Amino acid sequence: MEPIQLAIRIAGTQQKLADALGIKSQGQVTQWVTGRRPIPPKRCIPIERITNGVVTRYDLRPDIFGPAPQECGGDITMSAQSTPVLPTIGPFAEKVNESSDTRGPRLDQRKTT
Repeated sequence: MEPIQLAIRIAGTQQKLADALGIKSQGQVTQWVTGRRPIPPKRCIPIERITNGVVTRYDLRPDIFGPAPQECGGDITMSAQSTPVLPTIGPFAEKVNESSDTRGPRLDQRKTT
């Protein structure tokens, strides 16, 4: 069973799912079922909530949200060694490197007149 069909089954009908999502027309839900239109990403998290997590955003749109995270059996914690990775090449590298020192140019780099 496709994830959207399971969400409809949990909600009861296409119309009930549309109502729960605040969509005026059940026809939009039909288009998702038939594949005529993809489920908008902004609808995935509300569907996840409506189904109490049975149907997840990852099930509905893996092309947007990626694969479902692995179950870890406890709280998700970051490693003490986790640090943001700044770009070292590409169009943003210069801007990152320029903005990393907020004190301005060093004395030996200032222009003198």
